[in-house]
Amino acid sequence: MSSEEKFDWCEYYNFADSFSGSDNPAELRSGISRFYYSAFCICRDYIIEHRLWGNDKELEEIMTSKSPKVHEKTYEIFYNNRFLNRQRRGRKIARLLSDLRDKRNDADYKSEKYNVKHSYAFVKARTKKLFDEFKKL
Repeated sequence: MSSEEKFDWCEYYNFADSFSGSDNPAELRSGISRFYYSAFCICRDYIIEHRLWGNDKELEEIMTSKSPKVHEKTYEIFYNNRFLNRQRRGRKIARLLSDLRDKRNDADYKSEKYNVKHSYAFVKARTKKLFDEFKKL
């Protein structure tokens, strides 16, 4: 697949951002999820493009699969990889990604009512911050 054929994960961010004026909890929850996936997929693809698993075949298999482990491993690679941690950027990105995943899990699985509008604003700001850090890699 050539680069022009790849999906631009920023489209998820734009889609999520389209719910900014909404009071509909389903739209806001969907937006939270899409903000997370825009950030996660950009990070995952960066790892794949740069083969940041080194010689670890098991890690390569996880990172190029649809395994739920890919979320945790993406976080771990950003947190621990020396290449990504010039000026501790990888660790900042890992922490932001972890925060986003926690909020995405709430949005996708939490049945109780909660302040979803606040969570939406938090996730939007954190996703933007993650993208800003990512550009500095």
